[in-house]
Amino acid sequence: MSRIDELIAEHCPDGVAHLPLREVCSDFIVPMRDRPKIFEGDIPWCRIEDIEGTSLNGSLSGLGVTEEVVREMNLKVVPSGTVIAACSASLGNYAIASRSLITNQTFIGLVCGPRLYNRYLLHLMFTKTDALKMASTTGTIAYVSRKKFEELIIPVPPLEVQRAIVEVLDTFSQLEAELEAELESREQQYEYYQNELLSFEGGSADWVTLGDIGRVAMCKRIFKDETAPTGDIPFFKIGTFGGQPDAYISQELYEEYRENYSFPSRGDVLLSAAGTIGRAIPYDGEPAYFQDSNIVWLVHDES
Repeated sequence: MSRIDELIAEHCPDGVAHLPLREVCSDFIVPMRDRPKIFEGDIPWCRIEDIEGTSLNGSLSGLGVTEEVVREMNLKVVPSGTVIAACSASLGNYAIASRSLITNQTFIGLVCGPRLYNRYLLHLMFTKTDALKMASTTGTIAYVSRKKFEELIIPVPPLEVQRAIVEVLDTFSQLEAELEAELESREQQYEYYQNELLSFEGGSADWVTLGDIGRVAMCKRIFKDETAPTGDIPFFKIGTFGGQPDAYISQELYEEYRENYSFPSRGDVLLSAAGTIGRAIPYDGEPAYFQDSNIVWLVHDES
């Protein structure tokens, strides 16, 4: 049994309470629709692009208003520690305000009451995105009303359990960030050595065209009426090359064309000649067929 399981068993012998947000949040801050005309103050005015990770620290573009503008326009100031949730367009974006600030109408501010730890609510909201999308209005831009947020049901264990859960999730979030940074570094390192090792500057190698070392080949043309949305053999077009097929051909047609016309061998590098030009994917030998002219490969004797 994990530490969290032990805490739940100790503090919630009858199970964890599930409550609507209105019972555990002390306020729901809905910003004014009007946009200030003058930005010459120290109170940040924030937009969706100002979120950094899961923090909203201020306006990255330096937008801010004065206390006078706040009073005149009756702007809603979000207190430090408030969980910010996107309520229109970019549903699924959440952050914690690290200072008092103002947001545009893209957000709603969820102010935690004494029974709710803000970082617990932050992590929890990411699991509620699908529910919010289902609750959103249908139209050109999705919108979730304050009432829908107030009605959102969440599990509310005791604060000790919430903090233990956050400790675990924050640890994994940090590890994920470190892995992403490491991956980005390795990708940059690979790109550097790829360019360095394959440049052959200084005349250390002969330069030839692909046509000098082989013949460009492609599969026989498949017509639309020969495909179906389901079937035996996946047919990859330029739009699905390297992804999931959305068309199939019959086993009979596949075997006939593979036997009588050009077809790649296992290990041949398939190249996109349209769309994302130059995309290269080794053929793994699995039954599949590829769109003519848009997906090609080089036939050569490897000498």
